[in-house]
Amino acid sequence: MILTCRNQYRSEKLLVNQNQLDYIEQVVKFYQKITNYQPTPQISLHDMANSIGVKNIFVKDESSRLGLDSFKVLGSLYAVANIIAEYLGEDLSQLDEQELQSRKVKERVGHLTFVTATDGNHGKGLAYAANFFGHNAVVYLPKGSDNDRVKAVEQAGGKAYVTEANYDDTVIFASQKAQEEGWILVQDTAFDSYTKIPGWIMEGYSMIAKEIVDYFNAQESSQFPTHLIIQAGVGSLAGGVLDYLVNRLGEQIPNIIVVEPENAACMLNSALEEGGTAKRIFGDLDTIMTGLSCGAPNPLGWKGIKDATNTFISVPDWVAARGLRILHNPHGRDPIVQAGFSGSPGIGLLSLFEFDHFTGLKDWLEIDEESVVLTINTESVTDHGNYKSVMWDGHPCTPVNGDFDWKALL
Repeated sequence: MILTCRNQYRSEKLLVNQNQLDYIEQVVKFYQKITNYQPTPQISLHDMANSIGVKNIFVKDESSRLGLDSFKVLGSLYAVANIIAEYLGEDLSQLDEQELQSRKVKERVGHLTFVTATDGNHGKGLAYAANFFGHNAVVYLPKGSDNDRVKAVEQAGGKAYVTEANYDDTVIFASQKAQEEGWILVQDTAFDSYTKIPGWIMEGYSMIAKEIVDYFNAQESSQFPTHLIIQAGVGSLAGGVLDYLVNRLGEQIPNIIVVEPENAACMLNSALEEGGTAKRIFGDLDTIMTGLSCGAPNPLGWKGIKDATNTFISVPDWVAARGLRILHNPHGRDPIVQAGFSGSPGIGLLSLFEFDHFTGLKDWLEIDEESVVLTINTESVTDHGNYKSVMWDGHPCTPVNGDFDWKALL
């Protein structure tokens, strides 16, 4: 069943604060010096929009970011570059790609080893970033990780190991290994006093939000999104994107809907806690949306999410599977989007509005014929085994009863 709740802890007033956007200029300057950087496309699914009765649907497509299959490299590359600059005692803005890759820099900082825990995409991004600057990466994946994800990390230049723990416990393990081996932990979630590097990662992710705003501001038509459906694992992507949107747009930000897997809905559960306290959930966190299989919210991300989100929603795997099938076999003349499971729940959710049974949910989310809805495809296909199961065998399929329902919790 689809579960949803209003965010009773949303900030009463969201203010434009240009002073808080100074960091984005540093991120922009950094990526302007990266040879193969370019903004990712925003794809219109106009025929699907007609089918569900909205003005338009856009997908921000991260499936080929910097030649990889996911947005995650935006955070890893920026964080690793900042770490190297800090080792050098220099301002990153004064360094370019060639200097960071130079023999002179390696002689000064030594051969560094970066380590992380990952469901796949962050580890691949870190392996790419470490290799890009001539260093090493060790990546730990949680139990049950698909071999495709292990190979992807290795092909990006990292060493990959699968643990016997879930994602959150693998994060703890990676942190312990960093201390034991003298490695540098590059994790996309904060804990205790570990905040600087996750902050850099979130700043890297905020480039997505800047590209979104710049794209729509450059269009002649008045189709700036009224709604943004953004997925959350630990919340680093959502936090980075929403922090930027609030500081640049204030109260003019879209209606924000945060979507999660039902078995790993730490944001929705946090929103239901008294005071909106970030809450870890436990268990295997099993879902085909592997990149969202996280039980502990990133406290840095959760603050921005809590302040800006209108509605939280958790969805069963069949919703993401339905979204995947639609993006790979789209309506009418809509283009194909090479989406993965973690990039598909927003489209899967929107597709339910073809059914009268979900009219009430559509109204609950304040989506109507004037709505322009933006979703983010965060990855390409990274798990080919499950992809075949979903696309060829139809599993998990859209149910006809029971699970085919929704409930508002608050």
